[in-house]
Amino acid sequence: TETLRDALNCAAFVDRSYCRVGVGCVIIANMLALSLETDYADWPCWDLVNIGFLLFYIGELGLRIQSRGFMALFWTGKSWHWMIYDAMVILIGIVDWVVACLCRGDFDAVGSRHRLSVMPAWELPVVRTLMVSRVLRLYRVVNLNKKLKDFVRLLGSMLSTFAWILSIILLFCFVLSVVLTRLLGHGLIEADDPEVNRQVQDRFRDIPTSLFTLFQVTTIDDWSTIASPVVEISTGWRLFFIIFVTFMSWTMLSLLTAVASECFIADASGKKHEEQLMAEVSRQAFTTLLCSEFLRADADESGLLDKPEFIHLMSRPAMVVEMEAQGVDLKVRDLSTTWDNFDVDDSGELTIDELVDGFSFLMEDLATKHVAGVEHALKRFSRKMEVSTDTMQEAFEKV
Repeated sequence: TETLRDALNCAAFVDRSYCRVGVGCVIIANMLALSLETDYADWPCWDLVNIGFLLFYIGELGLRIQSRGFMALFWTGKSWHWMIYDAMVILIGIVDWVVACLCRGDFDAVGSRHRLSVMPAWELPVVRTLMVSRVLRLYRVVNLNKKLKDFVRLLGSMLSTFAWILSIILLFCFVLSVVLTRLLGHGLIEADDPEVNRQVQDRFRDIPTSLFTLFQVTTIDDWSTIASPVVEISTGWRLFFIIFVTFMSWTMLSLLTAVASECFIADASGKKHEEQLMAEVSRQAFTTLLCSEFLRADADESGLLDKPEFIHLMSRPAMVVEMEAQGVDLKVRDLSTTWDNFDVDDSGELTIDELVDGFSFLMEDLATKHVAGVEHALKRFSRKMEVSTDTMQEAFEKV
């Protein structure tokens, strides 16, 4: 039993934050190695480097299976789809390494060495395709960072709107490409200069070429070199390019930016609202805990807390932890001052309402706390004035 427990504890560390950071660093190092392998494929160390990374990923996946269980990881777990994807990437990596070794003739079925191909392994289409597939591991880096993951999720939520806008752009460009190919590419409208006609027809000779030309104008990438020969055919084409650039470059592409901004603002607003709800739930739970601890600390069951009972309650380790979770850093040396602030009527005892109100004041943000502090001071002053007025009235009555 002890050995099994130790093994499970060793396996469970893969779910901790520092381990996830380490895995992310290994993945980034793997991508750097892949980039070097792409440029310097003839270095002899790549087999050992790749098998080292592959063994690391296999070991990490094995620890995850040992920690959570196979079914929980790949079927019932919260991130089962990511785990299946991760396993598929590792499987592709195994196939990648095996194919690379076979193509280099490193081994065969019986272990004898021979060369299966005279071509270097990295020049074979299958191996090159599998090598590129290693970049799929970068998704793990995205999945390890919550902010980056939220950003990618937000980009995914924009894709549908982006698709509609891009579809309109493509449809508009396609219709224009048909018209411009017939008019300019097929020579229905020509200039007197043969060189100008050649330049125009080269850019609008068929539908794909016309589409690419219009896309270049949309991006305003050296668009004047496209427009100038067309304008030499007829100055009326100036109006066409003015309308096209205004609609496509300034309006439609600006819509993409506007949609992205709206999505980011809506997401930030939703997160802020969600955080406020969670903070309110946490505050209500703390208030409930405070009431139960008040009843427990009320040793004489009078429904009131005196100063020693209050200090004893606030000094409990469980209460200190709960207060820190709510952002209340109440030191032992400050308990006497806190008591004076809570005891508004200077009665020497606290009711449960006074205790809850006092902590509500401590848990407010800075701006609200200033307002609440003034209100708290006014209550104390009002209470003292009432006591002083009652005392003076009794003295007058005696006189």
